Amino acid sequence: MTNWEILSLFENLNVRIVGGKPVLYKPVLILYALEQCRVKNERLMNFDRIERSLNNIFDECFPNEEHKNFHYAFGRLERDGIWEISDNKNLRRTHSGDVYKSDLLKNNIAGGFTKDVFEGLTSDYFLIREIGDMMLYKYIDDSVHEHILNKIKYK
Repeated sequence: MTNWEILSLFENLNVRIVGGKPVLYKPVLILYALEQCRVKNERLMNFDRIERSLNNIFDECFPNEEHKNFHYAFGRLERDGIWEISDNKNLRRTHSGDVYKSDLLKNNIAGGFTKDVFEGLTSDYFLIREIGDMMLYKYIDDSVHEHILNKIKYK
């Protein structure tokens, strides 16, 4: 997969808009996963770990966010063609195709970028940066950019 094809997948990301504002779960999950690529961590990450990290990020950067339904983004990124979920075929789905959070936690399910996307990202730091900037500037208020970037990076 070429860098252009990978970039195109992220440009065409389906981010839900509620009340004229984007729902931030997908963009923040992508920023988190991009950082994992940058530091060369494993491609697939347990949902439990992702949820804990995203809760921490949202508590600090978006404290007014009432519902933290990260499992929706975790499952829906599959439909965007950039994400895969382990043991996908054995997961229960709602009528709208969403995965059940309880199943993700109970079955120790992992997810992450597809192999092609992951390989493209881990081989090109500038592509990671370009997609990260796209997520920030397209979906996230400028006032929290620095804070969220500092929070996502591993200490």
